[in-house]
Amino acid sequence: MNGNKNIRTTLGKLVSSENEENWWRTELFEKNTRTQIPSELEIIAPPPAEEANYNCFVYALGFQNDQRLLGNAGWEFTKNLGLIFDEMIDKNILKHNDTSEKGFMILYRAEDETISHVGLMENENTVISKWSWGPLIKHAVFDVPDHYGDKVEFYTVSKEARDFVIEKYDNGGV
Repeated sequence: MNGNKNIRTTLGKLVSSENEENWWRTELFEKNTRTQIPSELEIIAPPPAEEANYNCFVYALGFQNDQRLLGNAGWEFTKNLGLIFDEMIDKNILKHNDTSEKGFMILYRAEDETISHVGLMENENTVISKWSWGPLIKHAVFDVPDHYGDKVEFYTVSKEARDFVIEKYDNGGV
């Protein structure tokens, strides 16, 4: 496992279905979870209120202010964005990069090769990402939940990618 195993295991438990209410509900996050976040990570923003919440895919594309994709209104579509990201990779809409640079998207793959998480590189070693419907966090590349996996890829997010996602949304999803 890449990164610190203890940190990754702790984060895996915090960002799990067993802890989901404490992860994404703002008041429960502040009461029950914030203090459990390892000090190596910086919480930039707590989870937004339910109707304004979004996931990592929405954040990486810069759609966190697009009402269509927020809260329960966007849930059915945004929970499947990993599949749309794979489609954009296959069609070369997301441009692969061999190195990490500021502004590039980092994509994590779980052991089964599915996309588990995405974020934006702040610099070559630091990521800013939205974990599920939880907080926005600044972290090292592998200071992520263990179930996000050990394989990372880097891509350039373009207007073409954002337009592709909105076109998918307008046409009813995946």
